[in-house]
Amino acid sequence: MSKGKSFLYGFFVGGVVAGAAALITAQARNGNVLKKTRCNLHKLENIFGDLKSDGKSLKKQIAQSAKEGLQIAKEVAADVNRSIQAWQMEIDPNKKNLELHVKEIKDKLTELEDQIKKERN
Repeated sequence: MSKGKSFLYGFFVGGVVAGAAALITAQARNGNVLKKTRCNLHKLENIFGDLKSDGKSLKKQIAQSAKEGLQIAKEVAADVNRSIQAWQMEIDPNKKNLELHVKEIKDKLTELEDQIKKERN
């Protein structure tokens, strides 16, 4: 329910309650006071019934939106996971190639260190 709608409901309910209070406390002796009070009470009941049904509708809408949002989040997470796996598969050959080159460089450095140690001794 929008803020404007709830404001109008509040304004209307407040007016009805104030009117009922004024009619009840008035010094009038005719039967119109009781009739108007009953009419206002009936209006209040209708308003509260509408508020109740609007609240239930809003609750259902929120639950449905949350359910859809959760489903979308799961789908996005699955898509991201698939993208990451595809990327890892793409770079795997290059990664292995780089690891091989790094190992070769380490071996050559170790070999050079050993040569330098031999030359010093």
